[in-house]
Amino acid sequence: MARPKKFLKTLSEEELIKIKELSNSRKEEVRKVQRAKIILLASQGKSNETISKEVGVSIPTICKVLKKWTVFDIDAALS
Repeated sequence: MARPKKFLKTLSEEELIKIKELSNSRKEEVRKVQRAKIILLASQGKSNETISKEVGVSIPTICKVLKKWTVFDIDAALS
């Protein structure tokens, strides 16, 4: 049986719009775009392994981004 996700929040409408725009951006820093994609995919219920394959980052990186998002807010997770 899979363990429940430790770091998970729901996105507000404003946050969802901001994250979608950032994840499709070609002008933002690559790191910021990757972090936006991590948050977007996690909010859709994707596993860390799936996110890792789709975004091309390590699982510890995903955990760090999601922890910042859960403990602080979207802006902290993106920086």
